[in-house]
Amino acid sequence: MNADDFLENLNNAIEKTANDMLPVMEEAALTAKALLARRVQNSGFGKNYTSRSYVRLRARRGFEIRFVNLTFTGQMFAGWKRPGTYRQGLKIGGTVGGLDKETQAKLRWNKSRYPNFDQVNQEERDILKETLVAPRLIENLKRNLLNP
Repeated sequence: MNADDFLENLNNAIEKTANDMLPVMEEAALTAKALLARRVQNSGFGKNYTSRSYVRLRARRGFEIRFVNLTFTGQMFAGWKRPGTYRQGLKIGGTVGGLDKETQAKLRWNKSRYPNFDQVNQEERDILKETLVAPRLIENLKRNLLNP
């Protein structure tokens, strides 16, 4: 194999790997949302309720009052599961949006109040990287480099 053939095979492997990673990133986005939802619902994200009347309402219903967990009806988390992906050159990512307009509105409203509520933390990123993204990237790269 000459240098030109090698470069062509390398470029093809990179392109194929980028495309092969799109479904992986969709899976990673859904997994990230599940990890984030579990954390937010179980321990919050560093915010506390400030309205005493709202705290009393939540307490009467048996809901969490020690921290904001964005779970009053549960509809936002239940409807927050429309996966998507994007690719910008070699940058590939996954997203999760609301299934319906109501969920999308709740996500926007909560994002306006708590801009970082939908961000995974470092531990969650490490879990995704180590158990899902990195192994699949290596698997795809090997397959695409060795089988042009």
